[in-house]
Amino acid sequence: MRWLLLACLTLLVPAVACGKDVSLAWDPNTEPDIAGYKIYYQVDSPTLPYDGTGAREGASPVDVGLTTTATLHGLAESRIYYFTVTAYNSDGYESSFSNLVASDWVPEAIEPLAEAVVASRWFKFIWTDPPAGFTGTYTLYY
Repeated sequence: MRWLLLACLTLLVPAVACGKDVSLAWDPNTEPDIAGYKIYYQVDSPTLPYDGTGAREGASPVDVGLTTTATLHGLAESRIYYFTVTAYNSDGYESSFSNLVASDWVPEAIEPLAEAVVASRWFKFIWTDPPAGFTGTYTLYY
């Protein structure tokens, strides 16, 4: 069985023009028979399935050919989109998903750790600080 590997997906500086435009770049796959790449995306959720819609280029996945950069145009301004990329070869085999990136900053819980067992009735949540220029509110659902 052949394995396809895809390295790192990077979110480039998004541009704004009649909806949100998001530019992506990724490391090329080094297999000799790579036929192209597909961008998968999902709105407001980092979980499968990556079946997003709304980009002018089409619904997820978007086949971008052999390029290692692409921009999806016309995404909703007030939504967070999650993106991942796969490579496929000339036999039709597709790699696993690359790392996942978001179109906006998403806070990450520092404490308590997801796998931590909390014995107390009381505990404090600590989140990563937003980067300069970002503000946000947190809602805790339990």
